[in-house]
Amino acid sequence: MLLHYNKGLVRQFVWRCKHLGTEVAFGELALAGDDALIKAAVKWDPNKGTRFTTYAFQRVNRSGSCNMFFPTGM
Repeated sequence: MLLHYNKGLVRQFVWRCKHLGTEVAFGELALAGDDALIKAAVKWDPNKGTRFTTYAFQRVNRSGSCNMFFPTGM
């Protein structure tokens, strides 16, 4: 359920990367975002008081932030 309801985080990540001018295919960006979302679901601890959306947003953005797709440090 967590993954299904937070798929929009991945779409937001992909949209931002594409609008920053990356030539990386949509599918590759979506795969990187999905992978980060899955890792977030595994590592998230609800007892720490952080909402999953907040935690997952940070994981998705930190894992990619389009940095891995811009080798020149754009």
